[in-house]
Amino acid sequence: MVKNQLHLEKTEATPNERSLKRIAERIKFLNGQEKEIKMDIAVLLKDHPDIMERIKNICTIPGRGRTDGGYSIS
Repeated sequence: MVKNQLHLEKTEATPNERSLKRIAERIKFLNGQEKEIKMDIAVLLKDHPDIMERIKNICTIPGRGRTDGGYSIS
């Protein structure tokens, strides 16, 4: 969603440079949070091999990823 806002701002007739900078900072922040969350999930899954196996099975479905697998078993 934030990337869409960035695209919208960039394609305006007169893009606001301060807005572009804020949006870029927000994207960087959100990417960092996503990375931290994925690392936390990986650590938690190490302690629960049965859940990890179920997620691996779900991830074999085309188009499904680790995040989808977590939602499917919860």
